[in-house]
Amino acid sequence: ASLLLEEASALQQEEEWESAAAANEEQGVVSKHFRLVHSEQPDLSGPFAAVGERLQRSPYTRSVLASLGGVVGNTAYMKVDPGGEVAAHFDTSPYWDARVRVHIPVQTNPNVTFSCGQLGEMHQLHMEAGKVYVFDNHLGHAVRNDGTEARIHLTVDLVGARRFWGLVGAARRVGSQPREATVGSMVPGSWNATVLVERWADQTARESCSAIATAFAATAPEDRRLEASRIGAEWCRAIGNANLSRSEEVSLLQTAAAAADCSAVSPISVTLKKADQKQRLGFSFSTVAGPGAATRMVVTEILPGGLLDDWNQRYPQQAVQVGGTIATVNGADTLDEMVGGLKSMAATLVVRPTWNPGLAEVADSVSAIHRLSEAKLEYSVVGVAHAKSA
Repeated sequence: ASLLLEEASALQQEEEWESAAAANEEQGVVSKHFRLVHSEQPDLSGPFAAVGERLQRSPYTRSVLASLGGVVGNTAYMKVDPGGEVAAHFDTSPYWDARVRVHIPVQTNPNVTFSCGQLGEMHQLHMEAGKVYVFDNHLGHAVRNDGTEARIHLTVDLVGARRFWGLVGAARRVGSQPREATVGSMVPGSWNATVLVERWADQTARESCSAIATAFAATAPEDRRLEASRIGAEWCRAIGNANLSRSEEVSLLQTAAAAADCSAVSPISVTLKKADQKQRLGFSFSTVAGPGAATRMVVTEILPGGLLDDWNQRYPQQAVQVGGTIATVNGADTLDEMVGGLKSMAATLVVRPTWNPGLAEVADSVSAIHRLSEAKLEYSVVGVAHAKSA
């Protein structure tokens, strides 16, 4: 949270916060915004784009956004001043049919209260700095800041790919018993991450095959857009007159995108040999629990002059970067054996390159929008009554 706040503060020294839109103020939603990604059209209808160089100047913020594992839409710092209150409201515009909003508190105080739920049954909690929260914003929700310090959250709207929903599934529900984390909680500070931004308008992405293929290619990482265009064109030909449902159609696109990602990323094999037992390998790592007994090591720091730094200098095409995942050490994939292997005179590491959102994440996101064209969505009458009564 401190790194996010540091980057946000640096940006805000040169530019001003945006006041709430008139329509939001009428609803009692008075939080101020400092946008990193915004819609190029009114009403969040997309496509979206980064605001100036704000993201480019914020490497740690980019790392956090990328670690969520999806394609982002509207992204902003949101502030509620001391004594401020965001009245109970709910979000049911078409924009929210396929999206959730992630809240990451970066500055808060003990007297900030968030409320969410049905009328008479609202759950209240204090969102802690540095944690990540997702809630059902179709329900009524409100914020009150009775403290003397502003409440600032990084908010991220996204459809969510499989990686994101895996993180949500592994998280703890508010009110449940604490348990051991099953995912890594740390984002490398020097990870030079790529943030993918929604480059489609929802209405367009619900239409023809060619429109979805265009959205898919436009949102793909810049260095893979030609590849994405090819996959999209092949997908359109494949579904042709096959008379498939929307779900069946997009499953083919998702499979092709995932296969392309697997082909694009190959593990690196690194062998580090010590001159004596006192010599260090020269890197730091954190551990991330995987399925069963498997544990991954994530490289968090590479020390200048160490064995790994020397490897990177000699073999730049097989260099290990911060954020890379060590899958095995001397063939072992359990934590105790991997740590033991690092203590040996020779350690062979199989490292998967730094993860960044790829074509699979783009396909997951645009596919969710495409599916909605045949879905029927209904909202709770109780939820509407709540918001009107608030």
